[in-house]
Amino acid sequence: MSGRLNGKVAIVTGGAGPIGSAIAKAYAAEGAQVVVADINAVDGVDFVETDMKDREQVKAMAKAVADKYGKIDILANANGIYFSKPFLECTDEDWWNVMDTNLLTDIYAMWEVLPYMIEAKSGAVVNIASKIGANRPNNEAAFQSFASGALVHVSKCINMDMAKEGIRVNCISAGITEDAIEAAPLWKNFIDPGVIPMGRTMKPEEVAGAAVYLASDEASFVSGALIEVDGGWVGGEHMTARDC
Repeated sequence: MSGRLNGKVAIVTGGAGPIGSAIAKAYAAEGAQVVVADINAVDGVDFVETDMKDREQVKAMAKAVADKYGKIDILANANGIYFSKPFLECTDEDWWNVMDTNLLTDIYAMWEVLPYMIEAKSGAVVNIASKIGANRPNNEAAFQSFASGALVHVSKCINMDMAKEGIRVNCISAGITEDAIEAAPLWKNFIDPGVIPMGRTMKPEEVAGAAVYLASDEASFVSGALIEVDGGWVGGEHMTARDC
């Protein structure tokens, strides 16, 4: 690796999941001091056990990192669950579980970490949204779509507040991974080359590469952006009858 993140302190929330752990490992390989905030540990990096749905725990985690390392340069939010269910079968409990896990956790993280970045007048935030909903609707994915779409929009809005503070806020729209298909078998139809031109699922490491770029000085003038890592899955015109 080239050491693009040498000297940086990075927090990866949801860092025990497939995408989060790939980002954490990629950041560490590029020279960053990485702290994973999750309820499950990740080997090879610092770890702070944190229930990201509990704002007080998130606040304590951010303070612990800032106290230990003296700063927080990077925040990558990779929290999330896969959720697929016909809309009329969804419940109140489903709604709050998806919103709390896929959206509110990232907002808590930004609320508690951004003040440290503002104090330093620099920082980079990378939020991971799902392609399911980030910029297109899908059947049996109303709640997942809403949460991802909201995360993209709130990231762009927060960018407008933070850019003047020297802080960049960007978002990645991630495609379908093997574990997503295991969680939601309906999504296996999206692998059809008519939907994903590359005709395969995404590897978590492919999202991590984009997350490294957005966290690095190479992206010093990139803020408020949405980078799509999805194998060319560009829009609804690629849908086929097999999706139904």
